[in-house]
Amino acid sequence: IDEKSDVALISVDMPCPCAPLGAMPNIDDNVLSVGWTLGEAEMATQGKVQGFGTRGRPIIVSDALGMFGNSGGGLFAFQKGQWKLVGITSSMSGASLGFFGFPVSHMTHYVSVNRILYFIHHGEYVK
Repeated sequence: IDEKSDVALISVDMPCPCAPLGAMPNIDDNVLSVGWTLGEAEMATQGKVQGFGTRGRPIIVSDALGMFGNSGGGLFAFQKGQWKLVGITSSMSGASLGFFGFPVSHMTHYVSVNRILYFIHHGEYVK
């Protein structure tokens, strides 16, 4: 478990239809964000990579529409002829209006594939 990146790994001894890991996308690359919106329905939204940040951990920022319940879902980019996992949905940007806050659903944050790979190989947080 990496609490700073909001990532946990489990190991299972069974075949799976796993997505291959891709390379870090570039700004303006087309991406698909896939999640289970509010536990009601699978949803895929298209967007572009808008930038990169840290927010205490390395992240990819995309304008692919994010919804509550999408956390843990994948961010995919079409690389070398197939869709590859390049991030994991982590959070949405927020704005504050005094005592109230609201999500900015078109600014979604993803744990980057580089962070995922580091975690797989080292199992610890990298600054």
